[in-house]
Amino acid sequence: MSTTLKLPEELDDSTIENWLKGEGQPVAAGEPVCTLDHQGQSRTIDAPSAGILARQILPTGTRCGGGAPLGILAAPGEDVGWAPNAISCVRVMLLRRCEECGRDYPVNGLVNRERCRACGDVCSAPLDYWKSYVFENVTEVLASGKPEGSNVLGGAHGPGTVVCAPVLPLCRKCSTLLDWNAFLQVWNAAQQAPQAALACQACGEEHRLRMTPEWARPLHPKLTAVLGETAVEPGDGRPTTKPVLFNCPGCAAPLPIDGTKRIVRCRFCDADCYLPDDLWLHFNPAEKRGRWWLLFSP
Repeated sequence: MSTTLKLPEELDDSTIENWLKGEGQPVAAGEPVCTLDHQGQSRTIDAPSAGILARQILPTGTRCGGGAPLGILAAPGEDVGWAPNAISCVRVMLLRRCEECGRDYPVNGLVNRERCRACGDVCSAPLDYWKSYVFENVTEVLASGKPEGSNVLGGAHGPGTVVCAPVLPLCRKCSTLLDWNAFLQVWNAAQQAPQAALACQACGEEHRLRMTPEWARPLHPKLTAVLGETAVEPGDGRPTTKPVLFNCPGCAAPLPIDGTKRIVRCRFCDADCYLPDDLWLHFNPAEKRGRWWLLFSP
């Protein structure tokens, strides 16, 4: 099974100086694979075991944070798949600013509506948002093979942060490279169903795979699928968990709470009741910015 070489946390904010091994070249256990510039000092990343350098994930000159995937180490003769002539992968990480409450929230999938977990407001993410905020970076990554990121300070759709990188699909839980042959099987299943799930061969974590939604096809002519999303477009307001007993602070009457609205009007005294943080988080647990992938045909 392949191993993901990651930047140690103590080397956070390093820049890749040079790859000492090319893709497909053998590597001995403990042998340096690449050099880094960390705070003006040269450091190396050593192979934890013998094998071959199957993929260089990030190119020379890339500035990396702790835990960033650098490359894939595989057993001699092992084909890890995900060849550029078969498919192109762009990892996406997004944050947006809620226009209602002013807090940042993650956009963890290719959706045209998402719900702010802080206040419950449903925010629109129309085609123009994806074109002007995200796919300009995505197109640059596809053309250059280098990571692209930007802090969007203004614009028609408010502030946000966009980070795109040419990273192969890694498990969100353990960072193992997702199995190529398993992906092909799930890909075939996704042609016949709205979505399918690709499980990590190391830890079993499932990653949703679906074909490009109809509304998003104008974004790029070669965009074919989305992998690893956790975002779910807001539904019709029906509760997604069991109701919780909570009384109106004004008249003590029971309130109908389902977690879709943070301000609930009491049907008896007509008071607007603001749900406390712990109750709101029960229905809307905080969500971190996730890593998900856009997949493109060659």
